Amino acid sequence: MLTIELIKGHSWREPAEIIDRRECATASIESAAAEAWAWLIETQRHAPERGATHYRVTGPNDLIVGGPPDTEAPC
Repeated sequence: MLTIELIKGHSWREPAEIIDRRECATASIESAAAEAWAWLIETQRHAPERGATHYRVTGPNDLIVGGPPDTEAPC
């Protein structure tokens, strides 16, 4: 089972806040990442006050991927 999180902060690797999370019904990390990207874009368009800046997908064995790509702010 994979979990998608919408987060706020400079990086998906070290979020300042987890805004929302949901379970993803797929076992495919690629499908989960695509769903996460779509959820992030939808949230940014329809609920900008939530402040979502990134997504990440977590899974078993400490699997973590995130994005969107090329959006990490320099420290």
